[in-house]
Amino acid sequence: MNDMISLTADNLDCFVRRIDALGGPGHPDARAMLDRAHYQPATSPDTSLDPFGPQWLQQQLDLHREISGRGLDQAANEQVDIDIDRHVAAPNAYDHWFPKPFSDHLTRLLSVLRLADPRRGSMLLDMGCGWGLSSEFMAQAGLQVVAMDINPQFVALVNRRAARLGLPITAHIGEFDHWGPAHPVDQVLFYECLHHALRPWEVLRRFATTLNKDPGCHILMAGEPVQAHWWPHWGLRLDGESLYVMRKHGWFESGFSLDFIRRCLALAGLEPIVENVLDPTLGQVLAGRWRALHGMAWLQALAESEGITADGTGGLTLTADATMRFGALPRELALVMHLHNPGPGPLNLQISANHMQEHVLLPGPNVVTIAGIQGGARLVMELRKRSLATRLFGGGESAECRLEGFDFPPC
Repeated sequence: MNDMISLTADNLDCFVRRIDALGGPGHPDARAMLDRAHYQPATSPDTSLDPFGPQWLQQQLDLHREISGRGLDQAANEQVDIDIDRHVAAPNAYDHWFPKPFSDHLTRLLSVLRLADPRRGSMLLDMGCGWGLSSEFMAQAGLQVVAMDINPQFVALVNRRAARLGLPITAHIGEFDHWGPAHPVDQVLFYECLHHALRPWEVLRRFATTLNKDPGCHILMAGEPVQAHWWPHWGLRLDGESLYVMRKHGWFESGFSLDFIRRCLALAGLEPIVENVLDPTLGQVLAGRWRALHGMAWLQALAESEGITADGTGGLTLTADATMRFGALPRELALVMHLHNPGPGPLNLQISANHMQEHVLLPGPNVVTIAGIQGGARLVMELRKRSLATRLFGGGESAECRLEGFDFPPC
């Protein structure tokens, strides 16, 4: 009974029929079979490729074609027919056969709400809202909800249930890459949907710009497949349920490692936050918090650093000799450092990367911009007290200064 079921593209159709005969993925008997699935791909993506690059994406699209048996067309493949009247009248939007899966959803959404701690009446954008359970939960908590989904039937269901229940929800038809809210929002929620995006870093960057500029504003994620079982960064999941829906519906079912999604949030100009769901077996809540200046959590998502330390007051200390080594990046970035020289004299800051920069830090606040940072770049910074001898001969006495934080145009 515990033997794995070996799958290839040739027997996926039979696998789908067997799951359907057992009652579909939501039935316990079908779930037991899904958990035993093991896929042997004919397509072998090269994990040494840049995870943000076009070659890696193309190899994932080739693997999707192998599994699904068709080309990717999200506008067509996401159009699933549902019994709208039945779900409008149901106790909850999913109309689950069993209460426990419903409770799992509520546990994840409750964890999201606790992390965000939004104000009553604030505006939440529910991306890829699907059946609308997440929209209803947030509206019942006192939020104003704008929802979006690619499937017109889901949008109709959400709007009709909102009218029946008297909830402040308005749902719209749209796609991640083209649709946006008419006005800035306080929270953006991706519940079980960001893994359908071909370029999740671009989606996060785009919707980060819709947030109000307030530290209480977030991009929020839950029910997302955070794992590095098959790929070190991101790529298609090869578990039984993902194989089933890719073959049957043609959906794009990716997952991402924790380090990768933290990097994507940082590249969107947000401070990454990771917390376990109240029931840790249900995964993690991921968030990106808007901040005017970023600190250590943001830096650690993008680069390995030495000589930059937290000072215990919310700021950082830049020591005499510091380095930052950046990981993969989708494009060049510019980094703005807000420094405070405690005085009394000026300091000399040298930065070597693709070229040498030298800055004089006068007593008080200083702003230093480092442009043209590429993936894999290593920045070396030397901070010295400035004197006539330093100017003539270099070197100088080591120094430290306060690093108030980083400002970052989203990448």
